[in-house]
Order: sequence, then C-alpha cells, then structure tokens
Amino acid sequence: MGINLLYFVISVILGVIVNYNIDFMVGTVCLFTESIWGINIMKQVIVLLLSGATIPLAFFPDTLRNIINWLPFKSIYDAPLTLLLDPSPAFEKVIVTLGTQLCWCVVMTVLSKLFWKTSLRQITVNGG
Repeated sequence: MGINLLYFVISVILGVIVNYNIDFMVGTVCLFTESIWGINIMKQVIVLLLSGATIPLAFFPDTLRNIINWLPFKSIYDAPLTLLLDPSPAFEKVIVTLGTQLCWCVVMTVLSKLFWKTSLRQITVNGG
C-alpha cells in the first residue's frame, strides 16, 4: 500500500494538470461567447460523468468504457483511484497509466496554448 500512495500522488498531480487544461480551454472558448455559465455547467457534467466521479467507470457498458478509455477524462479521477485501490498493481499497468496521463498532460497543454493564441484575438475590453 505504501508504493500505491506514491503512484497515487503522482497520478493526482497529472490529473490536476489535465483538469486545469480542460478548464483553461473552456475559459478561452468563453471569450468567443462572452458567457461562461452554460458552457461551464456542461463541462462539469461531462467531466464528472466521463471521469468516473459520478458513476465509477467499471459500471459503464464495455463499448462505452472502451470509448472513454481513449478520452482524457479518465486521467482525472479514475486513474488515480485505480492506482490507489489496487492491492498489488503490476508495474506495467502503473507505467501505462502514468504514461497515458503524462501524454494527455502534454496534449492538453499544447491544445490549451493553441486555444489561448486563437482566443487572444477575440478579447474585448469594456470601460475606460
């Protein structure tokens, strides 16, 4: 269980980075719409459902779970909890899980930077 805690901490840090980048991209999209409330609510629903926070991913049908495995949302809640709760995770499984999270961190960071560069042209400032 001691090594699981280390894996869990690393996985949580990577999950926070993925979640931050999702929030950042949604925030930059709101520069186009000038309203964040509805988009943020939809983002929360999607993230909480597809990350395993509302319903554990193990309860999803196989086809839906296979689709979710290819999305970044699993990295936010399901991956850290899986690493923490697995009594003796295989080292290969740990490497694959953390590697997948790291890949999503890189991809999401690059995407969020692209979103920011594109959205920067849309900024409107009101007032004096």
